[in-house]
Amino acid sequence: MQENNLIRSLQYLEDAGRNMLTEVRSRNRNLSTHDGEFDSWWKFYRELTPQLIDFAAQQNNEHINALVAKYQQHLTSLDNTRPTADHTSFKTLLSKMFGSSNSLSRYQQVLLLEDISNNIGNLLYQVKINAE
Repeated sequence: MQENNLIRSLQYLEDAGRNMLTEVRSRNRNLSTHDGEFDSWWKFYRELTPQLIDFAAQQNNEHINALVAKYQQHLTSLDNTRPTADHTSFKTLLSKMFGSSNSLSRYQQVLLLEDISNNIGNLLYQVKINAE
């Protein structure tokens, strides 16, 4: 993937993630598996991972490697704490109202989204610097 495409992709992730962060903070919104906007964003985040790994390998830079490693850690941490999808309507309703035992609290979601957004912002900055 060319660096310009990587920059645009990271910019999208950062902008969309910050918008969701604002909503989670202000409207008591949760990052549930039933939220189409979050799922689209998260799918894009996941699909960008191999390109970032390739970029980091080409740069051979410890700082970039650390940022990409953190990017990958967020995949694991969020996947492990989001409730599993259950499409039985009553259980889905209860899950949305109360969350599952391994779901993140809204405060934890805010912290995680902030961490993800900051990490993406730092990666975006590094890609831009290396593109010059």
